[in-house]
Amino acid sequence: MAHAQRPASRFFAAFYQWSRHTQRPSPCAPSPRYIRLPRQPAIAASLRTYHATNWRLNKGQSTHGFVQELESMATAGEENNQASDQFPPRSNDLTQLKEDVRSLMRMVPASVAVVTVSHVDPETEESVPMGIAVSSLNTVTLDPPTVSFNIKEPSRTLNAIRDAHGSFRVHFLASDSEGLQIIEHFCRGNHPDAYRERLKNLHVEFPPAQDGPNIIAASAPRLRSSGVRAAFECTLTHELPVADHVILVAHIKSIETGDVRIPTMAYANGSYQRLDKEGLIKRH
Repeated sequence: MAHAQRPASRFFAAFYQWSRHTQRPSPCAPSPRYIRLPRQPAIAASLRTYHATNWRLNKGQSTHGFVQELESMATAGEENNQASDQFPPRSNDLTQLKEDVRSLMRMVPASVAVVTVSHVDPETEESVPMGIAVSSLNTVTLDPPTVSFNIKEPSRTLNAIRDAHGSFRVHFLASDSEGLQIIEHFCRGNHPDAYRERLKNLHVEFPPAQDGPNIIAASAPRLRSSGVRAAFECTLTHELPVADHVILVAHIKSIETGDVRIPTMAYANGSYQRLDKEGLIKRH
């Protein structure tokens, strides 16, 4: 066998050659089937003991060297497993589990996006900038291009997406003060005061209303600002209820992009963050 083979491969190759040349009836008493190896790993203790035959001795080889090599590998594996066991045991209490998950996920950076949807105020009968900031948006597949995110129920934005036949727009924000301003405006809920603040401080473009039952994604409000790096026009395809949230899955119908080389806004540890050119996180 080639010298570059892994130890386990060489061992079983040697056993195969030994078996071909020596497996025949013999009047000699058989050697013990198993041997005890005190204080050795379980993998080594379960190895069979085979004697080197004249055929293998003529070639200057022995299976015992392979056995010892495997035993060394198993011992090293146990030591590595012990070294990697660095986390103390935690309680199985559900309340503690929730807190542990929350504490961990706070430190995992997530992308931030603003979702807008067409909505007409029933009192004024005027279009309003309905929407929400989400930190759970991610791609599902590229064939076809599909994204997902979740919304907690009850949600006016979710109801508006359903009323708009699943059409909405996703905006990716720049990691600067303008992007932060847009996000903060969509973190204040959906009510008349929030709409007025958005219309006053943001450039919101309302595409012409669509006639007929088939409203397309272009009817969702578009945010015009240097703080917007890119935008998706999406159509909802699946709703997956999970406890008090709903996971929304949508196809991407079109995309508008600016400079995609610049990272968009991220969120971690209770603050909005950005990645600089060296990949280090800096807080605003």
